[in-house]
Amino acid sequence: MDGDTLKVDISGRTEKIRFLLVDTLEVGSVHLLEHFLALKAKKYVSNAVRNARTVEVATSFHRDRFGRLLGHVFVDGRCLQEILVKKGLARVAYVKKQALTQEDRNWLGRFRRKQEEARRNRRGIWEFEHKNGQMDLQVRHVGR
Repeated sequence: MDGDTLKVDISGRTEKIRFLLVDTLEVGSVHLLEHFLALKAKKYVSNAVRNARTVEVATSFHRDRFGRLLGHVFVDGRCLQEILVKKGLARVAYVKKQALTQEDRNWLGRFRRKQEEARRNRRGIWEFEHKNGQMDLQVRHVGR
């Protein structure tokens, strides 16, 4: 699993939750830099959930094409997607406006603002961005 999916127990059944409105890089990427940043996001999510006093999932029980429940995840009352975007570990993605609730639209606005802040400050994935929006796969800083 990547940093945008979480396994949870719901009524005695294990479910995969796919974070709404965000995407992290793929752990299985053939590009070493993408793979490293994907692992960083996955580790952050794992640690945040493991160290949280409370973990809550808000879902409408809609599923994606892989059968995962779509939802928002909150650790200690804070939206995990928003944290990931702010840290530059995720980007806003998979926005289908016709399927969004008003609450999702509100989150989308917040996520976009956090993404712009991360991009401006070159955090996480945005540190390696070209002007055309693609990732620069050449490592510029080693040992940071």
